[in-house]
Amino acid sequence: MTQPETITDSTGDQPKGCPAETTLEFLAGKWRPMIIYWLLQGSRRFNQLQRDLGGITHRTLSKTLREMEAGGLLTRTDHGEIPPRVDYALTEKGKSLEPVLLAMAKWAEDYQSDTGSPEATGAFRAGTGSVWAVQRSGRDKALQ
Repeated sequence: MTQPETITDSTGDQPKGCPAETTLEFLAGKWRPMIIYWLLQGSRRFNQLQRDLGGITHRTLSKTLREMEAGGLLTRTDHGEIPPRVDYALTEKGKSLEPVLLAMAKWAEDYQSDTGSPEATGAFRAGTGSVWAVQRSGRDKALQ
């Protein structure tokens, strides 16, 4: 059996791991996939996101949103109003993760049905054991 070819970075001196590693870096963390899910539904204000996600602290959401903005996955629009109004929306780069998340959801559904246990896939959505429901009717993707 032959060994897989070693992939190096653009400088040619640092070996890289699996090419999927880059995608996993963007999806790393407990909340990022769910933030992307809600922002795929449309732009959201901070408090709306916090309500949608349930269980996430103000500090954690704020930190995660800043990291995702720095990574180019979302934009933050401050309307300069009192009281403050800030909207978050996915960039094209963030929207491009939709098929990746749908593939992960499909895998979770398949794996869950193979084992017959809802616990087999873990808690995809914090504390609920939910997985993405893949519905091909337009952009209707809902949590079940």
